[in-house]
Amino acid sequence: MPTFIHASIWRRYAHLATAILLAAGPVAATRGLAAAPAYAAPERASAHEPDPQFSLTVYPSRVDVPPGAGRHATVVHIKNGGNAAVPIQMSAAEFTQAPDGTLTFQPPGSWSATSWVHTRPQHFTLPRGRTRKVHVQITIPDRPEPGERYVGLLFKTPAVPAAGNILLQRSIAAKLFISVPGTISRHIEVGQLQAPSLSIGGAISLSLPIHNRGNIHQDYVHPHGLSARIGEQTLRFADFTVLAGSTRLVTAEWPDPPLLCLCQATISVPDGTGKTITRQVPITIVPLRETAGLLLAAAGLLLVLQASRRRHRTALARARQQGYHDALNQDDAPRHDHHDSN
Repeated sequence: MPTFIHASIWRRYAHLATAILLAAGPVAATRGLAAAPAYAAPERASAHEPDPQFSLTVYPSRVDVPPGAGRHATVVHIKNGGNAAVPIQMSAAEFTQAPDGTLTFQPPGSWSATSWVHTRPQHFTLPRGRTRKVHVQITIPDRPEPGERYVGLLFKTPAVPAAGNILLQRSIAAKLFISVPGTISRHIEVGQLQAPSLSIGGAISLSLPIHNRGNIHQDYVHPHGLSARIGEQTLRFADFTVLAGSTRLVTAEWPDPPLLCLCQATISVPDGTGKTITRQVPITIVPLRETAGLLLAAAGLLLVLQASRRRHRTALARARQQGYHDALNQDDAPRHDHHDSN
């Protein structure tokens, strides 16, 4: 069981010690204390630039093509929320996924699945404040390699001059997850849950690498997202997706951990086959700054007490010495005898 000590209790003792020292004399005291969210496919994708004239929104931002559909038709909408009309040129590109969730679009190759995708219209001008439908037709060829293909529908705008001699071309994409008929392989590997083994206070970041060795994506989206347990607390990871053949490094932040803790973080990850993979990591939180403040306060209090005792002993010794000298003076004083004469 993890051991927690709340920050308020620890600070109470620190403040008490500091108050005692301030009453006794001056003393120095110290005190102190405190996901990149993972990528998740939103319902809408937006492209907003500092230029208020440019604002495009595409929805849905992701289309899942089910397996067994040799031909599939869908519609994607694009909305111009800017202040000017925007010329749009349609194109398609396959994409891959980086560990942080960033998508990289690649030029189509000879065996690219972009040849399966056709859009109508191919180019158009979108007036301001208007929404346009784009019809998408997906035709899967005979006997393709089983698994899943990832194609992005790119809505490109003409290049415009930027700073210097740079031309800036802005675009936005809708993602197509195309499932190919055949054997589906789900194989998720989970790395070690990572966290600082020793923390001196403040927010703590947890990270977890997840490898998708299968041929189909795996979603970790609410209500089936990931969460770590630390004692009685639950730390939720942002929604994310791991593409086939990709590795994701997902992170979550523990924003307000206790000041002192000998605890353990535990996470269980569904592998897509009905099984779960559990990972754990110990976390030790030691309030070094607060501890140093208490130690300094205690040391200062000890110095004050020792100085007080020395002053007391010195005063007592002086009093004894003064009493001794007074006694000697009385012994050395002249004596006068008085005789009565008759």
